[in-house]
Amino acid sequence: MSAVAAISDRQSGDDGFRGAGARPSPLLGHRQRLNGTTAEVEQIFLGIGERLVTCVGILGDMQSAFGAVTTAHDSPELASAETAIRALVGECLGLVERLQHERSLIERLSRALAAAAPRIDELRQTVAMIAAIAINARVTAAGMRDHGNSGLTVFTDDVLELSKRASAVVDELQQGQVRLRKLLGDASTRSETFERNFRTATQTLKERTEANLRGAVAERIQAGKVGSSATSVSQEIAQEVATIVASMQIGDNTRQRLEHVTAALAIAGDHAAARPAIMRLQLAQLADSRDHLVSETSYIRDAILVLSRRIDRSFTALKGELAKAGGADQPGAQRLASDVCEAAAELSQSEAEHAHVDALAQTIGGDVELFRACSDEMRTLEFEMRLVSLNTAITCSNLGREGKALGVVSLQMRELVGEMVTRSEAVAGALSELGTIAAELSEVRSVSAERSMATLVAEAERSLVLLQTVDGRLETVGTVLSELGERVAMLTFDAGAALGRLDGLVDDLSEVEADLAMVAGDEAEGLDAPSQDHAALFAELRAAYTMEAERQVHDAVLGGDGRPAAEAAGIDDGAVDIDAMLF
Repeated sequence: MSAVAAISDRQSGDDGFRGAGARPSPLLGHRQRLNGTTAEVEQIFLGIGERLVTCVGILGDMQSAFGAVTTAHDSPELASAETAIRALVGECLGLVERLQHERSLIERLSRALAAAAPRIDELRQTVAMIAAIAINARVTAAGMRDHGNSGLTVFTDDVLELSKRASAVVDELQQGQVRLRKLLGDASTRSETFERNFRTATQTLKERTEANLRGAVAERIQAGKVGSSATSVSQEIAQEVATIVASMQIGDNTRQRLEHVTAALAIAGDHAAARPAIMRLQLAQLADSRDHLVSETSYIRDAILVLSRRIDRSFTALKGELAKAGGADQPGAQRLASDVCEAAAELSQSEAEHAHVDALAQTIGGDVELFRACSDEMRTLEFEMRLVSLNTAITCSNLGREGKALGVVSLQMRELVGEMVTRSEAVAGALSELGTIAAELSEVRSVSAERSMATLVAEAERSLVLLQTVDGRLETVGTVLSELGERVAMLTFDAGAALGRLDGLVDDLSEVEADLAMVAGDEAEGLDAPSQDHAALFAELRAAYTMEAERQVHDAVLGGDGRPAAEAAGIDDGAVDIDAMLF
């Protein structure tokens, strides 16, 4: 309750005006209209204040959204994600080197196999000569049957059979060599082509990935700058809102002054003699309050308009800066997606190529075992041929001169068997290098397989998801900015609309003022001038004012500064000063 209202209650109680039989005040309707207007003024100012405070809350939401982006960009997970993507690309570069090593091993295999080819041919020639001698020995032995030497035929048959077995072993060696040589030729051509393409693609991928990772870092830096700008903008706008809200506290003076006018009209109803002066005074107070309300409304309307334009410009600028931070046509987190996909595809192709190498290594391993078995078979044949040749030589020596021809054949066969052994060892030595190189090739593949390509791709894809999540938060901020901008614009629009309602209230005050002026003019006729006894009443009214503007209007209407009357009424000037300081 205002101080003027307290005076009104006390005066009414002294005169018995509030009693059950008291007549209604002639100013009751005007007071009620003023009370309604006062309530609406308060409601409007409170509504505007709530909307502006909501704007500050929205700015807090914007800062939270940017804070989430900053937190995501500064997270250690993001750094590990970039590391994983670099590791994926680095693995591609490592594969290039391993591919080159594998291809060099395949070329060594081809050279080793090519070196064994002439030795196999020489071995074939030797075995063919052994077969020819075996046939001659058989013919010679056949001519000696009449002399009871049929056992020689058995020996020569054995030699012929052994030569056929040796020839079959050589055929198997040669077929394996031809088959493996063709396989290695195809593998070398494919490996060379793949390595060349893979090296080019990987180098391009590395350069693009590094550029995109640098772009992602730049995006984070830009996002941090935008976040700082958003914080700064939020603080500045919040300060502007606080200034407007503080100015609206001044608007509360209008409500108090209207309450004072209403209370003074109640006092006027109880003091007929003083009523003209009180009415004149309240008309002046009402007019001044209305003018102040118009002035305050104009100031707040302009301030809210400036605020609305400031928010629109700020949000537009922030969205533009965000667009620079995450542009799809710029290197950054968005384009890393295609890099990871391409790296995964390259690795998948390399896996397919390595599957061919694995198959090649297994085939070579099988052929090496075949060649080793052939070499063992040739040693067995050597032993059996020497044994047959020795038995033949012994039998021929027992025959004397008749066995001399077959003995010569046996000697030639022993010499060729020795040559066959020498050439067989040469072939075995040449082919043994295949096993060594194949083992090295398998070791390279086992080292490559220690870290699964699928694991690398999965890590990179998880990292990409994290990068895209951060990028998504950046996009979310842009969406939040748009939504918050619309919400703030709507709030400022509502505040402006509420201020429009104040214009109607100003018209209401003007109507009340006009009606009160008519009442004051009618009642001023035939009433006595206020007595000196009412000086204390006016002094008490002046002392109860809460604003200097009210005191100035009071003095302008009634004259003087009010202090002598206050002293005469026994009013403590300190109370006036305290009120002035408080309000």
